[in-house]
Amino acid sequence: MVNLRLNGRYAVAMPGPETFARVVKELRCDVLAARDRDPAAREAGRVEILATWPGIHALLAYRVAHALQQSGVRVLPRLLSMFTRAFTGIEIHPSAQIGRGLFIDHGAGVVIGVCDTGLLASTASASWLGGITGEVDSLGPLLANGLYDIPRYCGHGTFIAGVARCEAPESTIYVANDYINGALQEWKVVQQLQALIANQAPQVVNLSAGSYTRNDWMPLSFSVFDHGGVTLVCAAGNDAIHRRFWPAAFDWAVAVGGEAAMWQGIGEDVTSGRF
Repeated sequence: MVNLRLNGRYAVAMPGPETFARVVKELRCDVLAARDRDPAAREAGRVEILATWPGIHALLAYRVAHALQQSGVRVLPRLLSMFTRAFTGIEIHPSAQIGRGLFIDHGAGVVIGVCDTGLLASTASASWLGGITGEVDSLGPLLANGLYDIPRYCGHGTFIAGVARCEAPESTIYVANDYINGALQEWKVVQQLQALIANQAPQVVNLSAGSYTRNDWMPLSFSVFDHGGVTLVCAAGNDAIHRRFWPAAFDWAVAVGGEAAMWQGIGEDVTSGRF
């Protein structure tokens, strides 16, 4: 809800009290998420977390910038985002749609795990992929026409790692080659995720995979999956089907999908972005 103040031919939308109340509620959920997911915050009070956690500072700036942008304010939201990045090392675009309860552990030194196809050997030394390591994802055999026989989904993990590098240039990124043939059984996906978390100790893991289930039933393997406080970013599907897409539909996951997608049943936990 916004209040409009008209001055001649100019109209400036000012955030109303409902908007500020919503920001406060969202920030309260973010602080609670930090206490729940960060072992270092278990004994800390809410005021201490609000005052000293860089991830909370970044989310506070985002909540304010997002409210301003929704109200039609220009320039200021992007400036706020830019200054927040300089202060915390974290930049969140004001247009991003982020639900309540997101937890960002560190502003610098973040380790991102990519559970996908591996890192293409031909691009592992590229400057724009500097600092990214992982298991090799190989091209197929060379054909008579001089081109490679590219396996299904080959290069997808490299693409995801490149996106992560652009969004978090100071992070450490590791790519696990878990989807060699493009698909795995549910229990195997959970096993690979647990191995990635145990071996690389990431704060964020990207999982560009998921599935629907019969009658939208909760998948058993993921229902007992111990994410250990790691933020799991999952594909939410982009085919506009009004069904839950797992594991993105779990309340402990951050669901991401194309802007035209519809995530029925996931609601505020969905982060929308253009790809």
